[in-house]
Amino acid sequence: MGDRISGLVVADIDRDGAKDAAVSTHAGWVVCYDAGGKRRWATFLGSPVTALCRSSLRGSQLVAGTYGGRVYLIDSRGRAQPIRSGPEPITRLAPTHRGARVLCATGDGVCLI
Repeated sequence: MGDRISGLVVADIDRDGAKDAAVSTHAGWVVCYDAGGKRRWATFLGSPVTALCRSSLRGSQLVAGTYGGRVYLIDSRGRAQPIRSGPEPITRLAPTHRGARVLCATGDGVCLI
């Protein structure tokens, strides 16, 4: 894609038994590739993506955070749903051991979503 990569998740995102790779970029894209390297989908989030993780340690959904302070839940088909909006850029995301909870770090603190 020619953009700087800001995140990488390798997991069975589409639950077909093979590992996929999801890549986020500073240009605002999250792109998913199958095990053979073929692009499955690309989603534009409208702001530089600053963090990317799985929704949980065993989850197939992705969570992306942006410089604009939004956090999105992205399903296995690349559909993004905003789940948090704030004034500070998202600096880090990390799945927890408790279901679909994610730790979200911003410039002014940490929250659990």
